[in-house]
Amino acid sequence: TEFDNIIAGVAFSTYNYTFTQAGGCYAPITGTLVVECGAIDPMSGNVVLNIVDEGTAVTQADVFVLTSNDPIIGSWIDGHVNLNDGVNNYDYDVTEFDNIIAGVAFSTYNYTFTQAGGCYAPITGTLVVECGAIDPMSGNVVLNIVDEGSEIILDLTVTQNGSILTANATGVFYQWIDCSTNEPIPGATNQQFEATIDGSYSVEITNGNCVGISECFEVIILGSSDFDSNFEVSIYPNPVKDYLTLNLNKVYSNVNLRVANLLGQIVMNQKFTQQDILTLEVSNLPTGMYVVLLEVDGVNHTSKIIKE
Repeated sequence: TEFDNIIAGVAFSTYNYTFTQAGGCYAPITGTLVVECGAIDPMSGNVVLNIVDEGTAVTQADVFVLTSNDPIIGSWIDGHVNLNDGVNNYDYDVTEFDNIIAGVAFSTYNYTFTQAGGCYAPITGTLVVECGAIDPMSGNVVLNIVDEGSEIILDLTVTQNGSILTANATGVFYQWIDCSTNEPIPGATNQQFEATIDGSYSVEITNGNCVGISECFEVIILGSSDFDSNFEVSIYPNPVKDYLTLNLNKVYSNVNLRVANLLGQIVMNQKFTQQDILTLEVSNLPTGMYVVLLEVDGVNHTSKIIKE
């Protein structure tokens, strides 16, 4: 202080000195001081250390990220760190030899750490970056993270009820996809999706950094608009037990035949070329009503059959 500023009994030597201003967070002043006989002021009998500190306040610090997969004896793990206080945002991919987030403004941050190389639950917490949190040895604020690797298992199952598809996973983000193009369907981001046209659909599930896609589900919109009265086909026997015959009455180049149950689920799918009479084995199908969907050289036709 102004009236207590003598360090008594300092041995002769050459010293590195560091001065840190009180009453705030200021950058230290450093230098070298030689304490020897020739440096002693003859008037005061002291060696004078003259320090000029213009008081440059520190408002940020580097954050040293230390990760481990065990709280006692662990190994380093790579991953991604996000720091956010609502105003400032820092994203950094940390590795064992690149783990310092430079110039983080003083504040209180919510942090999220996501382990690399798998599908793991994020580690979250709070980090205070301020003058008092700076480690005097390293000059950094230390963020110590323990992530024991709790793996996330995504539920990619879907329940189909006719044209309505419902993802069974909860508490996640959804994006329904048109399997014919592998493109996301705009606005289809709810747990449930109702198809308005025939097609094949899947759902992309996102939980943190974990992303998975379900299998594709065929949807057939059953209605009067599916029938084409101009197309002639004979289907017999109906009801059917073992083999179903479809007489198209003439040879067609390309025939796509699908059989769907009343939930809209495709249970059989076959293609034929240069055929006029088709034979379909249905003995393995459960009893009930089914819909036969024919696409013949670009013409669509739908008929219902009963399986005994």
